[in-house]
Parts: sequence; C-alpha cells; structure tokens
Amino acid sequence: MFAPTITAMNRLIGRTDSPSAHVTQPKAPEDVDINQGYYVHSTKLGEGGFGTVRLATHYKTNQKVAIKKMNKLKLGGDLFRVKTEISALKVLNHDNIAQLLQVIETQDTIYLVLEVTDPYILVIEC
Repeated sequence: MFAPTITAMNRLIGRTDSPSAHVTQPKAPEDVDINQGYYVHSTKLGEGGFGTVRLATHYKTNQKVAIKKMNKLKLGGDLFRVKTEISALKVLNHDNIAQLLQVIETQDTIYLVLEVTDPYILVIEC
C-alpha cells in the first residue's frame, strides 16, 4: 500500500506546524513529473469535459492508482472551482470517496492521484 511520508502528507494537506515547513524544500522528481513516479497505463477509466482518468502503477510500491489529468486551458473559468474542490478532497476522509493521494501541478496540467476503489479495476490486465 502506498504510504507517503509524514512530510509529504503534511504538504498534501497544507499543514505548516513543523519547523521545516517554513523552509522551501526541493521537490522530488515525482512531485513535478507524473512519469517519474508512476507508470501510466493505456487503460482509460473515464473521460469528461476537462480531461481523462487513467489507471497507473506507482513505481516504488506497485500500487494501482487512478490519475485524473485536467488541462488548465480547458478548465478556463472553472479553474478556481476545481482548486477549491481539490482543497476539500485533501482533508476529506470517507469510505465512499476515493482518497486523494497526491496532486501534481504543472504549468498546463493538474494531475490528481486517487486511490482505486473498484476491485474490478485492480484485476484489469495492463
């Protein structure tokens, strides 16, 4: 199971109560490039107006995850609303909602790394 470090989790939920939180930490390659930390399969799990969701595997843990890729240009005026929803997902913890594991944001794209909750997806041949 994917177990991010406490520092990574604190960054994920925006906590700044640790002494090192005020020091700018260099980002790990997998924090800025989705392909550094995950193998993104060709298996498409879904598609919507803002982007697509694909199955991926975390390189270090071999955990299957869903990666939602959203183009910021397509989001347009909805970018603020999407960022608000991401902030809510960071603190939300419920059995019926896929857990947000990581957010990677580049200049053009937002990637949401989500747990895979459907047991059928976990047995798909990739």
